Order: sequence, then structure tokens, then C-alpha cells
Amino acid sequence: MEIKELSLLSLTNCPHCHTAKIILDKYKIKYKDINWDLKENEALFEELHITHVPVLLVPNKDGFSKIEGEININNWARNHVN
Repeated sequence: MEIKELSLLSLTNCPHCHTAKIILDKYKIKYKDINWDLKENEALFEELHITHVPVLLVPNKDGFSKIEGEININNWARNHVN
């Protein structure tokens, strides 16, 4: 699995996902929102063994890192502001 852009895995009615989006937007960090509610994304969540959201997928030289939960996403965002 190759992740080429910063991606937030989320659910529509998830308050933690909503908070993660607010955090990323606050720091003006661009990301792709991948919604688990959409049938077309189910295989991706399964392939990545995602069991809860939000999860931020961060591309790196080794593939990608998973940042799980809005608190960890907030910490990551604060340290990666452009």
C-alpha cells in the first residue's frame, strides 16, 4: 500500500474525527479525507487494519506512519506547521 498524500481516515458522525479536522484546518495542513462510511473505502480500511478513527496517514520514505487519535494528531500538527 502506497500513501502519496497526507490522509485522514474518518467517519461522518465521529466527534473525534471532527475535532481532528478542526485541528488540521487550524494549522492550515492540507489533507485528503477518506471516509469509512463510503463503500468504496472499506477495502482500504481493511487492508490497513484500521479498527478505529481518526487516523492520520503520513507518507514517509518507508511508506507511511499512522497517527491515531485526535490528541496525537494535534501533537503531530503542532510540530509540523509550515
